[in-house]
Amino acid sequence: MILKSRQCKAEPQLRPSGNSPSVVIRYIDPNSINSQTLNNHVLPWLSLEEQERMRKFSKASLSHVFLAAHGLKRNVLAQMTGCLPSELQFEAAEQGKPLVSGPAIATDWHFNLSHTHGLVAVAASCQPVGIDVEDLSRQVPDLDIAKRYFSRREYQHIAATAPSEQARLFLQYWTLKEAFLKAEGWGLSQRLDAVEFDLSEDIALSVLDLAAQPTKSWRFWQHQPNGSHLMSVALITNTLDLHTAIDCQPWHPTDWQPRH
Repeated sequence: MILKSRQCKAEPQLRPSGNSPSVVIRYIDPNSINSQTLNNHVLPWLSLEEQERMRKFSKASLSHVFLAAHGLKRNVLAQMTGCLPSELQFEAAEQGKPLVSGPAIATDWHFNLSHTHGLVAVAASCQPVGIDVEDLSRQVPDLDIAKRYFSRREYQHIAATAPSEQARLFLQYWTLKEAFLKAEGWGLSQRLDAVEFDLSEDIALSVLDLAAQPTKSWRFWQHQPNGSHLMSVALITNTLDLHTAIDCQPWHPTDWQPRH
């Protein structure tokens, strides 16, 4: 893949090429980063609008997660595009999905951000992408929620599963639905029961309501990055083996220094 003439300052480290993965995913436990590191290296990257949003949180812990998440977004995209983290500009599409709006060298890139207790993750690609992460130890709603928001087959699958496995199965379906809706840019305003997933080896999507007809040929990937979290991704790739199409790695606290 040939990029446009570069106008930015930092050398790209993660840029995909013809033999590179279709999607780059980086994740980190925000609690592994101390506040001083975030304030010194990440806060100056944020736009005034992002800083204002961060200041609205009433709890310092929420501000910390916000700063880690948006710092991760900027750092990963900067290394892929060759821009400095602070140079990146963002805007929201009509239905709220965030897009890279500048500099020009970076506007062909797509990204999606997700966070849950103990984990933030960003997925970046030259094609639209959606990602959702969930904490497997979280308190999952009872089966009435699945009956209301999932398809009949999905609900029956969960209900027929041993109680000890129901929470995990619920989150498998939930994260796939969120990743799909986020990739499309629809958000959760769309009915979750408009589509259903088959959790076989090759995860398959079936459309139950034409209002949720996909606009792209999405493929789906699920991964457990550690012992306590689940990740689902909706992506576009021609690569047959999804494991080679996705570069998913932890982001280390030492990676927060900008490259020059």
